[in-house]
Amino acid sequence: MIILGINAYHGDASAAIIADGQLIAAVEEERFNRIKHCAGFPAESIRYCLNAAGVDLVNIDHIGISRDPSAHLHKKILHAATRIARNAMGFAMHPYWMRTKGRLPNDDAIHACAIAFMSDMGILSAARPPGSTAGFGGASLDHAVWFHVPVRADEWLLFDASPLRAAGARGMAHGTMHTTGGVLAVTIVQEGLLRPSMKMPPEFEERMRAMREAAPTTDGGA
Repeated sequence: MIILGINAYHGDASAAIIADGQLIAAVEEERFNRIKHCAGFPAESIRYCLNAAGVDLVNIDHIGISRDPSAHLHKKILHAATRIARNAMGFAMHPYWMRTKGRLPNDDAIHACAIAFMSDMGILSAARPPGSTAGFGGASLDHAVWFHVPVRADEWLLFDASPLRAAGARGMAHGTMHTTGGVLAVTIVQEGLLRPSMKMPPEFEERMRAMREAAPTTDGGA
């Protein structure tokens, strides 16, 4: 039996893996991003533990999560793990790396405007319940963006999103943007209308595939 332990979304994010009762590896995310007591999702720690055990996420029998019961974070983490393990729709909207195609002027207001525009890319699709495979059409009702630190739109940002609520033909999603150094730079919340629709156009699927292939690897913190 293989058990993956995750400590996420608060200080000292970390992961550990146990195989047949024996501890194989345990590591904190700060070892990779060099940020003391960093919070967030310990993606690099999980990757390290899986490599140390010589297994993939699909081989894990159980996932143990250290959590605050009032925060419902276990649902978010399990949803994120499910998206990694399988992709029911054949494409992944989140998480993905993004940046502007060209360099922008050294003006914080321009970068903030660009990031606000980028934050609307696909976040509403994350509002669908986990496991949803139906095509949909969406229209934004409310969109809020918080900038926690100055950040450039022409440098790589990891854009991730997860569902908060889906009911009454409305959906609400929560998003984050992290720098390549693991710093939380932007938080987004969007609510919108959701309606059944046709399948995603092939040209859009191809565009999303090209974006993923152009994204930086995680080696060396890129």
